[in-house]
Amino acid sequence: MSDNAALPADRADLDGLLTWAVIRAARGFETMLTDVLTPYGLTPIQFGALAQLSVEPFLTQAQLAHRILMRPQSANHLLNVLIERGLVQRTGERGSGRPNPVQLTPTGRALLARAWPRVVAANEADALGISDPQHEQLHRIVQGILQLQAADPQR
Repeated sequence: MSDNAALPADRADLDGLLTWAVIRAARGFETMLTDVLTPYGLTPIQFGALAQLSVEPFLTQAQLAHRILMRPQSANHLLNVLIERGLVQRTGERGSGRPNPVQLTPTGRALLARAWPRVVAANEADALGISDPQHEQLHRIVQGILQLQAADPQR
């Protein structure tokens, strides 16, 4: 048996990998969302952080990182950028072992309010090129996967 026997034989084998197909689709969605957010000077992750803080204010860095599926160490850079732009602020004293929640500033809330309608419109079925039933089914499946991942972060 050759080493090539374990490789995909053709494009159908590669396209048959669900995880790879989802990654490719996610990259496409990320590009689309990046285009929508560029006029606001936001990346998709920055948008996600602001949106999360709008519905759940006073999250710690670790909590926010968990909500937006990011490592807590990486969230430090994200927060520093958002703080420098005046979009979020820390609400406590920084120190080892001390909770230091962050919250949206009025500037951050106003920027999110301007971007939100464009993001919502970009998420409509017709904007994504799919039917309403496909949109609902895809959303239900993705939400189920996210719930599984939240229950078991090692997934």
